[in-house]
Amino acid sequence: MLKKVICVILILSFALVFAAEMVQNPGYNTGYNHGKHIGKKDASWLWAFAGFGCNCFGMAAAYLMPGKVPSELIIGQAPDYSRGFADGYIRAKRWRQVMWAGIGAIVNSIIAGSSAPAILGGN
Repeated sequence: MLKKVICVILILSFALVFAAEMVQNPGYNTGYNHGKHIGKKDASWLWAFAGFGCNCFGMAAAYLMPGKVPSELIIGQAPDYSRGFADGYIRAKRWRQVMWAGIGAIVNSIIAGSSAPAILGGN
């Protein structure tokens, strides 16, 4: 009986912690969505060259160097909005850069794969 009570208490405590994490401040959510939108715009297509030249190392560099959050867009905003904006901006910009680097790596692989038969003496 005691084991069941302890299990129920643990499950409820984990559920409450999870629910508290999921419920964010509306200012955070607004900032996150705005930062995500701006971060996607700010990611440069030039990362495709890093992916083309360095393959997976270019993709790793694109992931590890998301850049800085533009401070002029969060000055004077509420702290929750600023935190949400920074989180959304970094996440969106990072993954868009990785996408561009991945496209460059795929193009490199296609070019290398299509020239391999000619180099090896094939048709």
